[in-house]
Order: sequence, then C-alpha cells, then structure tokens
Amino acid sequence: MTWLALLLLQTSSAASAPEPFDLNRLDDTAMWSERARRLQYGPSQCIEVQGRVRFQLSMYTPGGLLSSGREQKVIGQGRFQGRLEEGVWTTLETTWDPETKSGDIGLELDRFLPIVGSLPERAGPNRTPEAHKADLRERFSEDEIMMAEFFEDDQSAIAVTKKDGKFRVHFEGSGMPAVNIIEETVAKLSPPGVAQYVTWDEPTRSVILEEAVPVGDRDVMTITVAFPEGGSPTRLDATMPKRFTVEDDINLVLRDVQFHIRGRETPLGVVPGSEGMSMSAGLLGFTLGLDQRAVYDRVRACPAP
Repeated sequence: MTWLALLLLQTSSAASAPEPFDLNRLDDTAMWSERARRLQYGPSQCIEVQGRVRFQLSMYTPGGLLSSGREQKVIGQGRFQGRLEEGVWTTLETTWDPETKSGDIGLELDRFLPIVGSLPERAGPNRTPEAHKADLRERFSEDEIMMAEFFEDDQSAIAVTKKDGKFRVHFEGSGMPAVNIIEETVAKLSPPGVAQYVTWDEPTRSVILEEAVPVGDRDVMTITVAFPEGGSPTRLDATMPKRFTVEDDINLVLRDVQFHIRGRETPLGVVPGSEGMSMSAGLLGFTLGLDQRAVYDRVRACPAP
C-alpha cells in the first residue's frame, strides 16, 4: 500500500469516527427527566394533528358445566384530528368506521384515548355511577347488563351486555381533564419515591433515562426514554409488572400493561409519530384484552389567530 493510499485510509477513518459523548452530561438527572416530558406532552407550541387509530378487543368468556370457554376478537378503526396546545388536547375528534362485529361480539367505542398529552374536559356536569347505569337501562334490561363499571374519578366507564345471544362491550373514555396517562398511572400507584438512572448506550449512541416506580412491595413499573446522540427524546417504553391488582371498589386484575411512544424531531420540536398501549384485564368473571395503536400522519403548527 502506498503512503498516499494509507494517508487517505487514515483520513477516511478519522472522518467517519463519531464524536465521543461527554459523560459529564449524564449527571443532571433532573434535566433529562424534564426533557423526556416533551415526548409525553408534545412540543411547547401549538400543533394540529391528523391520524389513524386501531383498537382491538379480545374477550374470553368462561365455560360452564355444558360448555367450554371461548375467545373472540373484534377490531375498531377510525381517524382522529385535534389540536394539542402545551400538552393539552383543546380539541380531539374521533370518527370511527362503520361498526365491526366478529361472531357474537360487538364493540361500541367513545373517543380515542391518546397516550400523548392530556384530554380535554367533556361538556356538561359530571355523572355518577347511578346515572351511567340508568343510561344503560334505557337500552338494555337488568338481565342483559352483564357488567357495568363507572370510574367516577376520571368519568370513564366499561360495560358488557348480552342481548339475543350477542355480547357487546361498551367503552367510554375519560371525561375529566387529567395528567398524562402515564403520569396518571404512576400517581395512582402512590409510590414512596421514584428511582432514576441516566446512562450512555454506545451501541445505539443514545442517552437512556430509566425510571423505576415501585408497585407494591416487590414489583416495579419501568419507564425507559431514549435520546439519540444525547439530543431530543424519540422513544419511550413503559411496562408494568406482569400481573397486579388494582384494589378499589372492585378488584381489577391487570396483566401485561405496556405503553409505547415514538416521536420524531422536526422544526416544530419533537412531535408524536406513533403510539400504542396494550393490556389484559380480569373483571367479574370476564377477561378482556385491549390493544390500541395510533399513527400521527400529519402534524403542523397551528395557524396564527
């Protein structure tokens, strides 16, 4: 190899070598935690979004003396549009496709419940559990209402009805202005504290922020946020323990609860690209599996007033 070829090879290698990351930047845990919020709440300025949402419900009904258990699945799809201002959805509208049924199960959906941002408040006074069940009784008899649960703290509801041999699952999203759904989940766990760790991952050349939230005496909820090259956060993954019980007015057993957000860097800042959440819930003899995924197809700055 000639001296010229060797010089060119050394120059090329030096040019392609990435800049070493300053590990001293990892010491400011609070700064990384604050920057991670942009992935959960969106950019500081107002944005308008349009996208697609897919909601899959799996329902397992236990067997009896003369019948075996049965699992059924049904999918709801639609489009959404809204305005996100400083982390709050000031408007959010969902248009669902014509109802999809699968076998003996139907799905009735309210509005899309995003992971990014906080939901706007519904118009009108807050409802009570009694008012929610009264609404169901206008459409179904007492014998046809298999299960009806209303969560007064966030005005959300879930019900299962059976009419003419057909099951129907009804969902109503939160109606109260709430904190971000992930932060709301953490708040409901009432942890004595949250452990935070910031590390540098050389293979992906990303800063990794990991938060460990105690769940009960032995389990933890893990929230991981990645900052490629130490820049803006673009990936969030949150996982709950494989199984835990929410002790409220009812004992709700949750399994495999996960939240995922993927963002992208734009001139507007970090904007949502896609998100998903999934879980299964055991309640009053029913087991429901939920899987929701959303893609933000279009994001733009809000027009000047």
